[in-house]
Amino acid sequence: MRDVVLPGYAVFSARNARVAAKRLTPYGPVRLKRAVACGSRGQIVIATADELDAFLDAFPSEELTAAGLVLESNLHDAITLSIGQIAMDGGVISYHGVQRFTDDNDGRVVYGGSDLVCVRGGWEALAELPITKEVRLGIKQAIAYERAMDAYPGFLASRRNYDVGQGLDAQGKWRSGVFEASWRSGGASTAELAALTAFAQDPGLHVVNACSIKEYGTGHEPPPHATVHFHDYDPQDGPMIRYTVSTPSIIPGSSSHFSRAYHPLLWG
Repeated sequence: MRDVVLPGYAVFSARNARVAAKRLTPYGPVRLKRAVACGSRGQIVIATADELDAFLDAFPSEELTAAGLVLESNLHDAITLSIGQIAMDGGVISYHGVQRFTDDNDGRVVYGGSDLVCVRGGWEALAELPITKEVRLGIKQAIAYERAMDAYPGFLASRRNYDVGQGLDAQGKWRSGVFEASWRSGGASTAELAALTAFAQDPGLHVVNACSIKEYGTGHEPPPHATVHFHDYDPQDGPMIRYTVSTPSIIPGSSSHFSRAYHPLLWG
């Protein structure tokens, strides 16, 4: 997987964290990622050994030993693609999309949902969609990451999602690499399920746009026809709303139609 991920290391001791940082910092700032965190939380960017020492001094040693810590080259002006595939009840859908970010109730930038373009079929069907060269590269990297699991006979995951980061490194070079794999239910799963439902209800449907959306604070109202999953006060995250919007797509090759006015975020 060396060629489809960013330069980086997974470490399980403070000593190895310092060794990894020493190897990475000559090439620019390093992003530290807690393995047990999610939704873009538990991450900081460091540029010096003193910053790393301060982080490690506050990092629980038990967590470092049991779960580890990721250090990787930091990207700026980055976006995160969502590439995935689901197999269920004899059928397969694949998708590409982009993650959105939002501010939580503490003002931190966190994961705010995913905008997906879902197609009936496997990776080959996804490659036939009109997509940019950057997205096409992200799909190829996700497939290569997935195929590395062939080293583990019997591995099976019916839901496979890959976060692919694309942006500029410290030298201004554009990079693309798989941030992580999610072989479980994740933030985009409600959008995936909405697409699966649409395909099941219409055998002639080929492409579906689906958005999973998370917003924090009060005063947020879902758009018409949205499926609301939660709209209340969360004991951990405070007031928030989570909902899903899906509709057939007007992507060429699809037999269905979609109004661009329905959800402008899908169209940039």
